[in-house]
Amino acid sequence: MDQISNSVKKNPKHLLELTKKEKQDFLESFDIVLSDCDGVLWAFSSPIANSGEAINLLKTAGKQFKFVSNNDGMRTDRDYIDKLENMGVNNIKEDDFILPYKAFARFMKTQHPGKTCYCTGSEYFMNSLKSTGVKVVDVTPHFNIKPEELRYLTPIKEATIFVVDIHINMTFAEFALIQQYLLKEDCDVYINAVDDRFPITDDFSVLGVGLFIEAITKLCNKDMKLFGKPSKFLADYMVEEFQIKNRKRALFVGDSLDSDIAYACAHGFRSLFVLSGTYTIEDMMQMPIEKQPDYYANSLGDFVEFFRSLKDESQ
Repeated sequence: MDQISNSVKKNPKHLLELTKKEKQDFLESFDIVLSDCDGVLWAFSSPIANSGEAINLLKTAGKQFKFVSNNDGMRTDRDYIDKLENMGVNNIKEDDFILPYKAFARFMKTQHPGKTCYCTGSEYFMNSLKSTGVKVVDVTPHFNIKPEELRYLTPIKEATIFVVDIHINMTFAEFALIQQYLLKEDCDVYINAVDDRFPITDDFSVLGVGLFIEAITKLCNKDMKLFGKPSKFLADYMVEEFQIKNRKRALFVGDSLDSDIAYACAHGFRSLFVLSGTYTIEDMMQMPIEKQPDYYANSLGDFVEFFRSLKDESQ
């Protein structure tokens, strides 16, 4: 594995404001794109303009394109493929997707073979994890729990691995159960996402679960182990899965400064920040220099103009 550089980055440049030589140097600086999905490819319910065409252009330019998402509790692998095919993206394969459950499944098989994990989360997540051969017991509380029944939300005695899938239908009872597993001394608690905001449309976002998780872990005086972005857990999985020998030859594209860009910087990937999510240029410039992206763009769709300008300038 290559060494991660600690050098301080320069202030980021907009993709479309680069000179012809800078554009060519940028294009030649990476072999693989690792792209976030929500806020980069789509705003939950609708595609972001030209993002599908941009992916195809990058592939035509010889770049591998892989999709990274923490939201495996909201969609199946087939759902992701269908969304991208509906956007006109060519040659999508199931192993193009980097989803937390896949990293966790490899961890279970290599570090805890044959062991059972107890899980609270969505049916999507648990079915996906089960499909890898991991033993999963669903302990998610039912929706109509009564206040007096909260006292029955106690950890299963033999549980030593508890997995939390963040999903949009989480309940108070579910958070209460998470707290109880955190308090269990002989149990490690793993979680797939801790984002503090979630993009719904171009101009509307909702709060994520980050603040709730921060409150629970503070109350229990015990941290959860993150296996989605922005964890080292997932970064190492990506490097191994796609045989990335030089992290600086991998371009990470994201709309979140915390779970995408700071993540890319911390783990040695090059980074492109897009403004199609919930963060602004002002937010970007307020980040410490070492956590700012290498480049930024209005959206992934800017690659359409990027390639068009390179073609025009070569004529």
